Amino acid sequence: MQRGDESLPRVLNVSPSEERPAIVFGTYQNQPAMHFDGRELPQHEIIVIGFGSPVHFRSSGACHWSAMSLSLRDLAAASQVITGREFIAPHLTQFVSPPPAFLARLSSLHEAAGHLTKTAPDILAHPEVARALEQGLVQAMVSCLSGGETAESSGAHHRHTVIMRRLEEVLEANPDRTLYVAELCGPRGHPAAPSASAARNIWA
Repeated sequence: MQRGDESLPRVLNVSPSEERPAIVFGTYQNQPAMHFDGRELPQHEIIVIGFGSPVHFRSSGACHWSAMSLSLRDLAAASQVITGREFIAPHLTQFVSPPPAFLARLSSLHEAAGHLTKTAPDILAHPEVARALEQGLVQAMVSCLSGGETAESSGAHHRHTVIMRRLEEVLEANPDRTLYVAELCGPRGHPAAPSASAARNIWA
């Protein structure tokens, strides 16, 4: 598990692990919006990061987030025990809206674990305590994933994702020189003289 407290807005490109599906959710209510692949993450949703492609994360101010991950094998086994069926990790990133009680329990346990880490790390050194807290977190995570509704992504969201991937490819291919918007409007982002049709290829 991870917890992040950031004082400034930022843009981040995350390359997900193919072996450890991860979830992310906002730590506190009424904090500035977080966006993943151009879509805002509401307070009542969690994001399940797919293993098929990078994810672009943008925060608009002071940001507080929580995250968890399990290996594919452990997630499948835990899901089978808790719900009677295996959870299939998504290839593409998904937004899930769990029942409020499930998300509240996950958030509460996650906060408690973070508080113990800061204030009483010696307690977590006891295997029994660590195991009990871990089991509670895993159960809460699986309950949120299995009991939640997957939010449908719009066509605009998919287009924004493609645009960001193309931009990343161009930036990686040209690390040693300045790139201008006019150049990025070439077909598939290759530096070229801009035209209306070329601009539509990238930005429409």
